[in-house]
Amino acid sequence: MARQPVAVKNGQSTRTAALGPEEQLRHVLAGAKCLLWHALVEERHGQYRWELQISNREAVTQFLPLAVGPDDSLEGAWGRSKLAEDVVLMDLRSSLALRTGQPGYWQEFRCRCADGTIRWLSEDVRIEPLERGRWRLIGVCTDITERKRSELLQAVAFRIAHGAASIAHLEPLYAFIHTELGRILDARNFYIALHREAAAELEFVYYVDEKRPGTDPTARLVRPLRSGLTEFVLRSGRSLLARDFEIENLAKEGQIELIGSMARVWLGAPLRSGGKIIGVLAVQSYSDPDAYSRHDLELLEFVGAQLGAVLERKRVETELARERDLLRTLIDTLPDYIYVKDRDGRFMLNNLAHARATGFHKPEEMRGKSDFDIFPRDLAQRYFDDEQAIIASGKPLINWEQPRIDRQGNMRWVAATKVPWRDVDGRIVGIVGVSRDITERKQAELALAQERDLLRTLIDHLPDAICIKDTEGRFLLANSALVRLLGAKSVDEVVGKTVYDFFPPAQAEQSTRDERHVIDRNEAMVDVETPLQTPSGATIWCSLTQIPWRDPQGKVIGLIGICRDVTESRRAAEELRQAKEAAEAASRAKSEFLANMSHEIRTPMNGIIGMTELTLDTPLSPEQREYLQLVRGCADSLLNIINDILDFSKIEAGKLELDRVEFSLRDVIGDTMKALALRAHQQGLELACRIAPETPDLLVGDPGRLRQVLVNLVGNAIKFTEQGEIVVSVEPAWQRPTEIGLHVSVRDTGIGIPPDKLAVIFDAFAQADNSTTRRFGGTGLGLTISSKLVQLMGGRIDVESEVGVGSTFSFVATFGLPARRRARRNRTSLRRSDLRDLPVLVVDDNPTNRRILAEILAGSTTAEWLARL
Repeated sequence: MARQPVAVKNGQSTRTAALGPEEQLRHVLAGAKCLLWHALVEERHGQYRWELQISNREAVTQFLPLAVGPDDSLEGAWGRSKLAEDVVLMDLRSSLALRTGQPGYWQEFRCRCADGTIRWLSEDVRIEPLERGRWRLIGVCTDITERKRSELLQAVAFRIAHGAASIAHLEPLYAFIHTELGRILDARNFYIALHREAAAELEFVYYVDEKRPGTDPTARLVRPLRSGLTEFVLRSGRSLLARDFEIENLAKEGQIELIGSMARVWLGAPLRSGGKIIGVLAVQSYSDPDAYSRHDLELLEFVGAQLGAVLERKRVETELARERDLLRTLIDTLPDYIYVKDRDGRFMLNNLAHARATGFHKPEEMRGKSDFDIFPRDLAQRYFDDEQAIIASGKPLINWEQPRIDRQGNMRWVAATKVPWRDVDGRIVGIVGVSRDITERKQAELALAQERDLLRTLIDHLPDAICIKDTEGRFLLANSALVRLLGAKSVDEVVGKTVYDFFPPAQAEQSTRDERHVIDRNEAMVDVETPLQTPSGATIWCSLTQIPWRDPQGKVIGLIGICRDVTESRRAAEELRQAKEAAEAASRAKSEFLANMSHEIRTPMNGIIGMTELTLDTPLSPEQREYLQLVRGCADSLLNIINDILDFSKIEAGKLELDRVEFSLRDVIGDTMKALALRAHQQGLELACRIAPETPDLLVGDPGRLRQVLVNLVGNAIKFTEQGEIVVSVEPAWQRPTEIGLHVSVRDTGIGIPPDKLAVIFDAFAQADNSTTRRFGGTGLGLTISSKLVQLMGGRIDVESEVGVGSTFSFVATFGLPARRRARRNRTSLRRSDLRDLPVLVVDDNPTNRRILAEILAGSTTAEWLARL
């Protein structure tokens, strides 16, 4: 290595010496508290051989006192001082840095000094590559023990503070504090003593001591008060750090007496609760007088403060528990319902009478629940609104009559008094309630009030204008809709007046004549549409219904009128009529175009097919007949292709519309299966159909398109299945009053579809495998058309398939339900009553067919037997 000149200035003579990097760094760090080393490292057969030397040997003896034997080197002592678990990581870091060509690395590790203490060191290493496989390393180690200790102190203090806040019970907290203190100081001898002032005793709630091995730490040892170190801290109220000679001095001065084994050092801190010293937290060492420092004293004081706060909290909780027990005994003996709720309406406290009346066995079962968990929502909402008003205003409700539900589900009435519940700062945090059952007094008046309120609520929430008039045409009752129609601000502005107060004279006279007709003839006028000029000047159309109002004896004492605004519906009907006419015109044009197009395309094909069939009926040679049969087959296939293309074109152009006609589901599916059964039979396949018994038969929709989808799916299943079965299943997926979703599935045991082809099988002109086109034929439009038709039916075709096992195509299509269900029996089905109480034997060689027949017969026979041929 080239040697560099070193210049020494600032009053010193200047000299130049040939120094290497190690000597230069040694001069710079000669007075620093660090360890400087350099090493030559050589790689041999994947192993690293180190030649390490400590550069500042003189400084090291002061910086890091190592245990160096008479026949030992400083470097050897330095290597042995490192903790074994850290050496493993150090070797890994250095090897990684050398292998990856890093310029250096940094690490922290621990060393054991000659006196047995552990020091934390931070090492910064610079790597200088030499020839291949050799490096020069220079390292600087600094002592970071105090920093590590400070970090550990902070971590322990944080964990103890967190534990004091989160650990609910004291004994686990004592053990937790002991464990955490042991991380940072010698806690082999540790205790927590509480002062029992009334008994003049010390109770050691947690006690661990080397001199008393095997003692349960939580045995709660007790001794009378004396004058030990613990009592000294109790009396003085100050923390104490005392070594053995200081303890002896305190004893000589008479401030303490020596109790038990003499400690080399003792450290204790007071526990405070509510401004009063209630105990002592202490550690001691029997062997090391320097085991603790002022930092440890501060830590113990911190822990004592945390533990004192916890003990104070427990004391308060105990007092509160005693008060709660007294309050609970009191309120549980009262027959009235007593309860306390928070601001959100959740029960915080209930007495036994309230719990039982509400259907619970114990008051605790209601805690945390609200009225919404117990009562009907409208009743619970009423309670909640009343209580929120109390909380918002701070004003109580006194003897407020409220309904409630008892445990049998019966309506009861209570007189409730609810007052704000305030905390110690006067803030409202909930309500306190006392309720008394007044059901017997309320039953009579409630019956009348319910009828009146029901009528009022009903008419006020109807969109139609409703009124009741006397025989003179005066309004006796008007709902909100009528008030708005008449341009009034409230019901009071309407009651007692007549139509002459709101409408023009001519209109009022006509209205009066209609009313007299209803009253005098005692006959109703229903849904009469008439124009009406409102007080605002606008003219609307109304559907008017007026019926006589009779007293219990049948005498007409007025009339009830209902007026519905049908202006918008009339306008919509007119717009619908115009739109319908336009749509019909467009439909006619479209139909004419499609008819012409289909005629031009299909007519030649029909001619070819027809003439071929006629020719086949004439005498022909075998060869001619074979050729013509081939022509007819090709023509049929071409016509199917043309039909597919025309349907696909209509769909793509958005011109395909579904019919909505009533049809028999079972007839459509049965006819479809019959048409396909011959093909299945010719291939030796079992074709089965299952329609769930609960599926309605009469539907509204497009049976032709449903049949087209089924023909395509079942036809494909037959085409791609060599052996086994094809099963069609139909069952309700969901049902509403006016429509139903049918889940239709077609399952086969065919060749299956590869997973990578499932995403494209519904694309136009696509098939799962191009080879299938040559083998099985087809345009590739069948599934595309079926998918589009199912979309028009409000669904989507899904497919599940496994190669070599089979495929299942399924969809949910929406159909309407007729307004009037007609009892209808499938012509091909047996009536269940025909088999009532008769045993039935079902024999079939196919298990699917047996299951389907068993389901059809379920509930129709006393017994059924299934047998396999």
